[in-house]
Amino acid sequence: MKELNKCYLIDNKYIIINYTSSKKIKYDNEKKIDRIINDEYYKINLENIILIVRSILGMENENTFRVTIVYHENITDLVYFSKGKIVKYAKKVGNNSSYLDILYTVKKGLNINTNNKDSDFVDLIPNEVKRMNNLENIKDITLKKSDLLLYEIYKLFYCDTPNFFDNNDRIRAQVMMFILSEYGISIDTDIFSLSKDYPKSLKINESMNRLMIANDISKINVRDYYKKDIIAIGKILLNCNTDELIDIAKYMYISKYRDKNYMNDNAYRLVKKINRNRNN
Repeated sequence: MKELNKCYLIDNKYIIINYTSSKKIKYDNEKKIDRIINDEYYKINLENIILIVRSILGMENENTFRVTIVYHENITDLVYFSKGKIVKYAKKVGNNSSYLDILYTVKKGLNINTNNKDSDFVDLIPNEVKRMNNLENIKDITLKKSDLLLYEIYKLFYCDTPNFFDNNDRIRAQVMMFILSEYGISIDTDIFSLSKDYPKSLKINESMNRLMIANDISKINVRDYYKKDIIAIGKILLNCNTDELIDIAKYMYISKYRDKNYMNDNAYRLVKKINRNRNN
């Protein structure tokens, strides 16, 4: 029996993970879990912790799996699985002198204790029962078509496989998709905003987060019409470092949406080269 026992402190929340497996847990997978939770790629809740761990470690070798989250001294969530089934679930909520304790175990069923009949507490009860069922149905991440397209487009554009744990690759993916979007190539209804130093899309960020925890990334075909443009534009920009790519995206964004007189000579030269190449 192999064990994974972790405790994290994130934004005054304690996250405790206890996981046992019939097979050895790879060190790289353990570090992936650490990175995703510590860097807060996902919102901290039971649903996301279960999704992260099961996506990375898989369910086929899972024996027991317990997650405890202490949000602060007044709220605690706990779920305990054995062979994929919930054997214990607990929710504790305290509010001044009021409290609500929900406890479910396989042997004793559901038990609810509260000294407050107000609607805020009472309304929690059916939601928590529904939540138990939803938690049991969480298996692993399901990638969307847009996620798979992002992965394939990155490989075509940069002639390399992305590692979305690497912040540099995440920036390059955002910049790439903005540049391509200016030529009519997108994977979704992406909305880019100039965040910090480069145009960024929330949907692209969410795709990268899903790809980070996926064990199996199946291949998807990019339409030949788009593939030709992706490869051609990528070839022109292949030798650009990340800062230069940011300059190009920034120039394209600002000169189109904010200030038509904005200029960056190197970015301007490369954009003109892309346009000439596409028109030939």
